[in-house]
Amino acid sequence: MMAGVFFDFSAFVMPALKRLKPAESVAAMQSINVAAVTPAFVTALFGTAAVCGLLGISTPRSTFWWMSLHTARNTIRASIEDRCVANVGSQEALP
Repeated sequence: MMAGVFFDFSAFVMPALKRLKPAESVAAMQSINVAAVTPAFVTALFGTAAVCGLLGISTPRSTFWWMSLHTARNTIRASIEDRCVANVGSQEALP
């Protein structure tokens, strides 16, 4: 499911933003960021990581265990890193 979200974003949203002028693409992306933070999206994003983590804990010492835990960690890490990068970029614009 999450792979589909990331694919859609890279295949459709990014090319559409690239067609706009820089100021328009920034405004559009900021609007997307505000609209995307809904309970359904947050549940899908972090719920996937939580399910993988729970499945990994419930089936120790298997290949699936390691894959589940790494998927959960990478999903959460990527989400947090993206937010940090976005915040650093917005703070650099401050006077």
